[in-house]
Amino acid sequence: MNDARPRILIVEDEPDTQSNLMDILDMFGFEPLAVGSGEKALAHPNLASVDVVLLDRKLPDCMAEELLPRLRLAVPDAGVIIATAYGNLDSTIGALRHGASDYLIKPVNPDALRASIDRCLERKRLELARRHSESAFRNLVESAGSVILIVRHDRSIAYLNPYGEQFTGRSSESVMSRDCLQTFLGHEDTRPFETLFRRISRGKPVPEFEIEVMCDQKQRHWLMCNARPLDDYHGEPAILIIGQNVTARREAERQLLQAERLAAIGKAMTGLAHESRNALQRSQASLDMLASELAENDFAMKLIERIQTAQDDLHRLYEDVREYARPIHVDPKPANLDELLQLAWDELVVKRQGRKTSLLIKVDTDCTECSVETFLIRQVFRNILDNSLAACDDPVEIDARFLDETLNGRPALAILIRDNGPGLPAESRHHVFDEFFTTKTHGTGLGLAIVHRLITVHDGTIELDPEVPSGFALKIVLPRQPDLPEITQI
Repeated sequence: MNDARPRILIVEDEPDTQSNLMDILDMFGFEPLAVGSGEKALAHPNLASVDVVLLDRKLPDCMAEELLPRLRLAVPDAGVIIATAYGNLDSTIGALRHGASDYLIKPVNPDALRASIDRCLERKRLELARRHSESAFRNLVESAGSVILIVRHDRSIAYLNPYGEQFTGRSSESVMSRDCLQTFLGHEDTRPFETLFRRISRGKPVPEFEIEVMCDQKQRHWLMCNARPLDDYHGEPAILIIGQNVTARREAERQLLQAERLAAIGKAMTGLAHESRNALQRSQASLDMLASELAENDFAMKLIERIQTAQDDLHRLYEDVREYARPIHVDPKPANLDELLQLAWDELVVKRQGRKTSLLIKVDTDCTECSVETFLIRQVFRNILDNSLAACDDPVEIDARFLDETLNGRPALAILIRDNGPGLPAESRHHVFDEFFTTKTHGTGLGLAIVHRLITVHDGTIELDPEVPSGFALKIVLPRQPDLPEITQI
């Protein structure tokens, strides 16, 4: 409002009425301005500084309802009071609908006029104060290095600050009015946070709770949040949530816990491998003697060779688990991966005995050859197939498809492996390659973690196949020729 006297523009074509109104307003301490038509009101040189417009409903060149929208554009913050000698409900509703602040009947009562102007001025003062407060709030939250989210009580998003946009990888416009739990939690169980929202809606702040947020590109990050009720945000109660990015801290804690677990496994496996080595040596001595006795029996020698291969693999597996936390050494050689997959399936013959199982391999490429450490890739396939055999009810149906792919601009081979099992719960899908994570009642939870590590050490990628809606499906991509140093280690 004006620092001096509030300016009141009188739009009245009757000279005596105009003069009386100017005297009344001057007596009340206002600065009156007067014109006799709508066009003159819009053309007044001081129109932009007017605080209130006192508008006659019937003017020589227009009706108030016609002039109101144009006045609103010219002076959006000014209050408009309609004055008329012919008051009726329809005209009152029409004027208010077009933006009038009040409606007075002529002859205008001075006290009623004063009260109406005071209400208009107070509304303008409060609106300017609200804008100033909101501007200060926006300057604060838009420069903050934290995620700031304002949510309605129905969980619809009302505001996301620039840091929140950067953190989530989503623009404010793309999430506006969407359900915040469905937007940022994906398919996670939202029930705990629904309870939290109900508590805040009852006026109780909730300090320091952690939440895992689904960001753009399917990435997940962690926030440490504080939430409290807002009495008013654009005319409605809301909830203010302030979150600090603690993803790095969580990852450091996870790696520390992993290191502790791996150290425990390494210690236990050192003892196990030592004891197993003695047993394997006795087994090897007996196997060598048996081979000498049956050297002329071709069929028996083939069985002995298979036992020998299994024993060698068992010895190496003991060593690999014992050294799980240590670097993996890779010496890649060309190999046909469909043959390695079939070999891994054959090695699981004991686990398939008495069951209805099938492996269908489909090759949609001219070449399935990649440079790999064959033992490690056989272990990858063996772990995946073993998981499917454990998870699926008979008949077990496993499909594998080989096709050409590119990886970081290089020729690669994709292997899609799918079974007909129950698949994974939605909340478990992003943990599937974590060490010690398992949905089984038994097992170490290392199987797919080892698979992920062995694929990574070959410069490849592995992920759940997003295009398969049911069952358990993996997509492995291996470069035809990995970009590895002489000895690769992870």
